[in-house]
Amino acid sequence: MHAQEIYRQIGDRDGVARSSAMIDRANRERANQQRQQRNEQANQLFQQGNEQYAAGQFNEAVQSWERAQEIYIQIGDRAGEARSLGMINRANREMANQQRQQGNVQAANQLFQQGSEQFAAGQFNEAMQSWREARQIYRQIRDRDGEARSLASIDLAYKAIANQLWQQGNDQYAAGQFNEAAQSWSSAGQQYRRNGDRAGEARSLIGIGLARLALGQYQRATASGEEALSVARQVGDRQQEFNALKLLGDANYQNYFETRDTDQRSDTSGAAISYYQQALALAQQPGVQANVRQVLGYLSSITLGRGRYEQAVDYHRQALSIDQQTGDRQAESQTLRGLGGAYLGLGNYQEAIRQYQQALSINQDLDDPQGRALILQGLGNAYVGQSQDEQAIDSYQQALALAQKLDNRTIEVEILNSLGRTYSSVEQYQQAVSNYREVVDIARASRNRAWEIGALLNLGDSYIKLSDYPPAADSYQRVLAMTFWRRDEVEAARVLGRLGLANVYASQGQYQQATEQLDQVNNVWALGETNSPFRAEILQRFGDVHFNLGQFQQAIKDYEGALDAARRHSKPAVEVASLEGLGNTYNSLGQSDQANRYLQEARAVYSQLSTFSADPETALARARATGNRAEESRLLIAQGDGYGAEAQYQEAVAAYQESLQIARDIGARREQSLALVGLGNAYRDQGDYPQALDHYSQGLAVAREIGQREVEARALNSLGWMQLNQGSLADAEKTLSEAVTVYDSLRDTALADAYKVSLFERQASAYKGLEQTYTLQKKREAALEAAERGRARAFIDMLAQNVSNQQAEQFTAAPPNFAAIQAIARTERSVLVEYSLIETGPDSPKLYIWVVQPSGQLDFRSVELTAATADLASLVSNSREAIGVRSRGGFELALNDQPTEDNQQLRQLHQLLIEPIADLLPTNPRDRVTFIPQGPLFLVPFAALQDEAGQYLIERHTILTAPSIQALALSRQQRAPRRIGSTYTPQQLLLVGNPTMPSVWNPDTNQMSPLSPLPGSEREVTEIATTYRAEALVGASATEAVVKQRIGDAMVVHLATHGLLEYGDPQTSNVQDVPGAIALAPGNGEDGLLTSAEIVEDIKLSAEIVVLSACDTGRGDITGDGVIGLSRSLMAAGTPTVIVSLWAVPDAPTAQLMEAFYRKLLQEETRDQALRQAILETMQTHPDPSDWAAFTFIGLGE
Repeated sequence: MHAQEIYRQIGDRDGVARSSAMIDRANRERANQQRQQRNEQANQLFQQGNEQYAAGQFNEAVQSWERAQEIYIQIGDRAGEARSLGMINRANREMANQQRQQGNVQAANQLFQQGSEQFAAGQFNEAMQSWREARQIYRQIRDRDGEARSLASIDLAYKAIANQLWQQGNDQYAAGQFNEAAQSWSSAGQQYRRNGDRAGEARSLIGIGLARLALGQYQRATASGEEALSVARQVGDRQQEFNALKLLGDANYQNYFETRDTDQRSDTSGAAISYYQQALALAQQPGVQANVRQVLGYLSSITLGRGRYEQAVDYHRQALSIDQQTGDRQAESQTLRGLGGAYLGLGNYQEAIRQYQQALSINQDLDDPQGRALILQGLGNAYVGQSQDEQAIDSYQQALALAQKLDNRTIEVEILNSLGRTYSSVEQYQQAVSNYREVVDIARASRNRAWEIGALLNLGDSYIKLSDYPPAADSYQRVLAMTFWRRDEVEAARVLGRLGLANVYASQGQYQQATEQLDQVNNVWALGETNSPFRAEILQRFGDVHFNLGQFQQAIKDYEGALDAARRHSKPAVEVASLEGLGNTYNSLGQSDQANRYLQEARAVYSQLSTFSADPETALARARATGNRAEESRLLIAQGDGYGAEAQYQEAVAAYQESLQIARDIGARREQSLALVGLGNAYRDQGDYPQALDHYSQGLAVAREIGQREVEARALNSLGWMQLNQGSLADAEKTLSEAVTVYDSLRDTALADAYKVSLFERQASAYKGLEQTYTLQKKREAALEAAERGRARAFIDMLAQNVSNQQAEQFTAAPPNFAAIQAIARTERSVLVEYSLIETGPDSPKLYIWVVQPSGQLDFRSVELTAATADLASLVSNSREAIGVRSRGGFELALNDQPTEDNQQLRQLHQLLIEPIADLLPTNPRDRVTFIPQGPLFLVPFAALQDEAGQYLIERHTILTAPSIQALALSRQQRAPRRIGSTYTPQQLLLVGNPTMPSVWNPDTNQMSPLSPLPGSEREVTEIATTYRAEALVGASATEAVVKQRIGDAMVVHLATHGLLEYGDPQTSNVQDVPGAIALAPGNGEDGLLTSAEIVEDIKLSAEIVVLSACDTGRGDITGDGVIGLSRSLMAAGTPTVIVSLWAVPDAPTAQLMEAFYRKLLQEETRDQALRQAILETMQTHPDPSDWAAFTFIGLGE
């Protein structure tokens, strides 16, 4: 019985209470004990869950934590309950992450496997994409091994893609899809470059070059070949180096045979020979697979074509040896024929005959009648050289029979013409007539007008020699019947035909009929022949006829025109004939002094004719064969010059010495002086300075004795440069000063402008040498005088002539001394900055910079040109491309891509041109800075040059340019500029925009096409007209005739139309005008092209300013005389200020800038400041330099 019960029975309340208390106490203890046990159980479960979690047993851990949580709830342990719940949640999150990661791993593995399958199927781009996606997932889940496998696979895909693209290019090339092949190879090259496979990159570049070559894009093919050659040499891959050299040879070889430009032919042939020679040498190296015979064939052909007959003989003989070893009789016969041609060129006619005969002997056993005909034709030529006319005629006749049997009209016509010439040379004119008649018949049957015209003209000439005038006249008249043909050659033939008729009539004393023919020629000439490439020949024949008719003044005019055209087109034979015609005409007029001057000049030019010959070796051989000792001496000098240019100094010395001996034997003093100077050059280049000095001194003495000023100047220049390079500065100064003085005296102000420009180009080195000599002696003022003396002399003469005309007395513009330069800076109130490029000599390469303050202070800075900056032309070109320069083409609007890089090139130009003199430039942005550039610096957008802080030069300075310092003074002497402001009436403004465009020859379509319209230019001039309340000439109203009528009286001229930079450039367009033309509407007898020549010769400008806002009107031919183009012509015509554009600017910024410019002028700003403010204003809305930096201020600022 419990004590409490007993206490209750006996009524012991106190005992009951005590027992009850103790029972309660015991119960509490027991409950605590149970709770403690349950807590321990829960803690064990919680710890068990932790261990399971750490082991990654997330489900088991959750079960343990849930049981623990249940106990914690039962025993009221809130903290334990919370801990359990937190861990349960954490485990659940981890399990969810684990499930996701397992999905990612599976996805990545699937993508990797997919890439592998795609790669196996040749789907390389798709495989690369799959592997890239797999790599991204592996990176996210931190699977380094998977990421590495993906990267390796991606590299494998790049290589496969490159190889696939390479093969695709091969297939496209084989299918004649050359553009597509070039694109494929370009993409392959990029892949190879990315993979570091330089050999593959070189192979791709060669492929690109081959595709460009097949498309006739020779310059681009050459660029690819040069890049491939560089890569191949860097990695030492001889096979690809050979392939690149052969590609470069092929590009220049094909360009040589397709171009007509003499200088370009010389350059491309020389380059082709050099590359083939290098390839030939490399082909001897082990491991290089090469078709040596093919390279030798190309070398044989091009050296033969360029008149390098000794080399041609060597290469033909090497090729012949291979042909004989391989037993290729066809190739052997062809090589022997080429060898005969080489000996023919050498004048070794006997050896040529032997080679042709061997070729003929082999050919007899071959089924090659065409080759036999060509061999016989060459054999006939060799017999002509030997004066074995009967054998020549026999060979020609055999060749003719074969050509006729083959029905090869081209060979047949060539042989018939050769027969005609041969019969004429032996005075069998009737037989020559028979041959030319056959050519006429063939030409008519073949509908070949060129053959027919040539034969008819030859017929006419032959009949005249027979004094058989009626058929001669008939031949010429038949040429005239071809009036519907418009090609230049036929049009020229029409004129030559009428001139032939005139000679027929004049020879018979029928002067009235002769005069009528001349009148008709004049009509044809006025309508369509003024720009003919045959202008020189036609005018010279004109002169002959007028001379025969006793019309001496007209003959003088003809000869002078022919002389100018001959010099523009480098036609020395016509130049000589024209000079002789002038001399004879002046003799007939009793003006012996003038006559002697022209005849002496004719002899001087004639003496240099051999330098223009494509094959001087042939001419030399002929001179020897005919006993023409004077011609032999002259040609040996030309040969020596050629050897010297190729650094073959021993051969040059031998040629000059032989020429000197002949000249002394026959008393040819001029040739003595030339040979002596040539010997001086050859010894100088070998480093034998005592011998060089001795020969220069002898040559100089002879030249002075006979009054040969050109030779004297040449000798002085060569001697001065030698002294300069030796460091004998005082001697060099004296010698070069004398050379410059002589050269100055040779530039007769009566010479044509184009001839003076060309002449000065040849003389420029003397001025450069003198400038460098003074600089090295720290004679700064004298150096600046020399620099100024050596630029823009022809332009200075034009400006001086204008001043003379105004002052009604002769004004001579002597080069300015330093005091005069200081006065110019003071008058212009401008800091003058003159640049000079020093490219040769002991102080090269450098950029000289002179800075003349308005106060007269002179500062000089010299900038070293590094490898990165020495090619200033490329640097300037790159700077223009970097700012997104575009060209407004004549037939379509072509936009360049906008730049994707910062203006690094502009900063580089700023660092080169501005930073060295930044401390010398004014701090007031309104103060003028006039830049006098040189060479490629004429194309620098000075306004856009940017310093390191990103500030453009135009923001800090008012910028002007000029061709020379003296040009500023003469422009002011022509007419001092006045402030424009609002003083001019609307009638004094000539505003032209978007005229109805004329048609010009489009070389892309090979036909006449109208230039593209410029609607933005029309809006531009309309807005300007509104500002000034003036009339704008647009569309059909903007005719050349109206502009010519009004331009002379206008005070402000604004022309917003096409500027054709190459129109009139003989090297590009085969016409004779000074380069440059402004497009206007045709009509009223005008063609719509206002040329630079018309501006200079026919227009006297009163304009204060001329603005050419469309196209890149500030460009042109860059010469020692500055930029030869539109701006020069306008300033020569009388305007003191021209604003031009260095590139075509988009319509919107152009319109805004021009509107702001004219608004500033109305606000009485000076014209230079108005342009600057307009540019700054335009920059706010059009910050890209391509939108505002093109506009360049040339001339006077106020």
